[in-house]
Amino acid sequence: MRIALLTDLNERIAPDSVADEAVLAFEIAESLADSAREVGGFALDLVARRGSWQGLPLISLELDDLPHSRDKSLDGFVRQEAAYCELILAGLLQDYHLVHCLAPIVTPLQLLSSMGTAIVQTLLVGDKHPASSLPLVLLRNRTFQCTVLTPSRAGSDAVRVVVPSVDLEKFYPLERDRADYVLWLETADRKAKRAAAAIAARMDLPLRRVEGENQTGLLQGAAVFLYFAAATTPASMVWPLRAAACGKPVAAWRSRDFEDLFVQPGMCALAPTGNWELLAQEIQELPSFSAASQIRRQTVVARHNRRAMTARYREVYSDLLGVP
Repeated sequence: MRIALLTDLNERIAPDSVADEAVLAFEIAESLADSAREVGGFALDLVARRGSWQGLPLISLELDDLPHSRDKSLDGFVRQEAAYCELILAGLLQDYHLVHCLAPIVTPLQLLSSMGTAIVQTLLVGDKHPASSLPLVLLRNRTFQCTVLTPSRAGSDAVRVVVPSVDLEKFYPLERDRADYVLWLETADRKAKRAAAAIAARMDLPLRRVEGENQTGLLQGAAVFLYFAAATTPASMVWPLRAAACGKPVAAWRSRDFEDLFVQPGMCALAPTGNWELLAQEIQELPSFSAASQIRRQTVVARHNRRAMTARYREVYSDLLGVP
């Protein structure tokens, strides 16, 4: 069984990716690739931006080769639509038994569906994105299956839940005498920047941001991981899960996704958006690293291991294609 994994062409898919959607796409791609090598049953090709991960056979596309849209707010979406439509019309996906889509696209999936291609779409974008409404239309098609990452986003019995995984061999706790800094996933939101700086000052620790290749070391040395997304999306959980796998508490603005994700006491600190004073207080009331790090780690091990995720995707593929 040959599967094409379509990813967001606006981001490079690689081990050192930082953007939520790119990080989660890499995690899914690497997990499926490992499963294909270890268990067999399917072969996987990665369709991604030029310069992406070479751990899979790679079909490279580049948005910069296409004309820009007049509407800058939609430029990445429009050019990605065009790139994938060109790929499909050139017949480069016709030999695959199934297309697994992680890219936020609409027209290309409608094209594939009209051609009878079996499609699995995993939604990594929020409800306001144009791609989020497409599954409601295509679910009537017997060759289409939508998957989501949290039960709260399912909305229908026809939508399958496949929770994301974490590379537990790469992200693990490392006992230290003290934590050296507050770590955060930087955003362009000025209010979030001020909140992160204020919390670090309240804790009397320097503030560092996630960057570069030593992502595990950054998480292991942090006192707390701050995640201040302007709006949570299905991909928002991947960095908090990595932090928890390293035994670290997570601090974030309150949302249903985070409440569903961190159900164990002591996993995270949550506060209403913008209320950094309350969030700082909640952080200070969290259990110490030595007392709670293994609980955080074991929660991720139990619910977000790679074997469980790939087994679930294999089940979705088999059901859609009608094969064992």
